[in-house]
Amino acid sequence: ETLGSNAGILEIAALVANSVGTFTAQNGATVNVIGSYTLGAAAGSVATGTITGAGTTMSVSNQVAIAAGAGSTGTFNILNGATFSTIGNTFIGTNGASGTTPAANGSLIVSGVGSSFSNTGTPSSAGFFIVGGGATPGGIGSVLVSAGATFSAPIVSIGSNNTGSVGTFTVDGAGSVATATSQAQVGSNLSATGTLIIQNGGT
Repeated sequence: ETLGSNAGILEIAALVANSVGTFTAQNGATVNVIGSYTLGAAAGSVATGTITGAGTTMSVSNQVAIAAGAGSTGTFNILNGATFSTIGNTFIGTNGASGTTPAANGSLIVSGVGSSFSNTGTPSSAGFFIVGGGATPGGIGSVLVSAGATFSAPIVSIGSNNTGSVGTFTVDGAGSVATATSQAQVGSNLSATGTLIIQNGGT
C-alpha cells in the first residue's frame, strides 16, 4: 500500500484543541509526504504516529514536528525494522509560540534491528534535529534509540533554545547507533537542560 500526501502535509491532532489522533503504517506500507509532518500541534492535543514492520517506509520532504502546541503530547514510533527519512528540520517537543503554557511534550522511539531514522538535510537546510526547545517557556523532548536501531542527523541539539527546555536522548543496547554527522549540542542556549545517555552497548 502506498500513501502519497499530494496536498503537501500530514497533520495528526493539529487543528482542534484537546483533540486526539493516531496514524499507523504497517505491513510493508509506503508513505510519502511531499511537505511537512506534524503530530500534536493543537493546544492540549494528543497524537501518536507509528510505522512498524520490515519493508514499511516513510519519507517527508519538509519539516517534522512532534508536539508543537501548548500542552500537547506527541509520540512517533519507528519499530520492528521500519525506516523513516526526512530532509527537513525536525523538532521533538517544541513550543511554537512564546508564552504558551504548559510546555509541549514530544517523544521519538526508534526500536528494533533494521529500524532507522535519517535526516540528511539539503544544501539550503542544515538538517537540525531539536529535542526539547522552541519559544519560551520551552518544550520537553525525548528520544530513545534501542534494540539495534539506528539514528542519523547532521546537527543534533538536546535541550535547546530557551530557559525551561528539557531534552533527553538515550541510546540503549548493543547495535543501537546514533550519529550526528556534523555537530551535537547538549544543553545549549539560555539555561536549557540536556541529557545524553549511552548505555548497554549502544554507541
